[in-house]
Amino acid sequence: MQEPVPVFAVAAPGVDAPPSPAECPYQGLLAFDVDDSARFFGRSDVVHDLVDRVRRAKFVALVGSSGSGKSSILRAGLLPAFSENKIVTPGEHPPEVSSGTSLLVVDQFEELFTLCHDDDERAGFIDAILDYDGPVVIGIRADFYGSCASHPALAAAVAGKQLLLGPMSEQDLREAIIEPARTCGLRVEGALVDLLVSEVSGEPGALPLLSHSLLATWAARDGRTLTLDAYRRTAAEPRWRSSPAPTKARSPRSSRA
Repeated sequence: MQEPVPVFAVAAPGVDAPPSPAECPYQGLLAFDVDDSARFFGRSDVVHDLVDRVRRAKFVALVGSSGSGKSSILRAGLLPAFSENKIVTPGEHPPEVSSGTSLLVVDQFEELFTLCHDDDERAGFIDAILDYDGPVVIGIRADFYGSCASHPALAAAVAGKQLLLGPMSEQDLREAIIEPARTCGLRVEGALVDLLVSEVSGEPGALPLLSHSLLATWAARDGRTLTLDAYRRTAAEPRWRSSPAPTKARSPRSSRA
């Protein structure tokens, strides 16, 4: 009997190979980063608004609840729009802010009040970003908005130039569920999309848990399709009403911080 001849799929010159369904399109509990921008969907209106504000103003504060997607918007939405940029997080000891004119993004700005316990370090960092020559964008949790009042100049800057991040519309949620899968050659069953949208709509801070559930469903998928049955098999039933949204948890998809 003649041995079977192996067949390989080869893309024609100038034609991209089809995406692999083995690539996970979802971040789980991890925020999107710059390298993930091609799979970041559902916040285009906010990103366009933020980019426009940055080009017209020296300082912008992106304010939103925990789990609303601030870090993903800053990293996967805003940063790719500016060729020259740098991003920092304050941490326990805020980093030195060197002079420059490139876009400066301060993610997790609330760490100045939760992790940094040295008043001089905190004040010095705030003064440095307010004196920075280029545009500055900070991302801060809404429940720490009032903490900015402890520094008069910061309070004035935040009050004058802020973008309040509201909940995603149903159409935006559908895009955030369906489009990342499409970029990886996958599809999401309509019944699953409908269920997820109905569960998440109007729930503040539910986005990381939504992404985590999609990640689990991807792992249990049927071929190239994420199905309602696979979702239910993972026991990833909606828990947004009972679980706090993690802010810095790692996803099994990636080891990046």
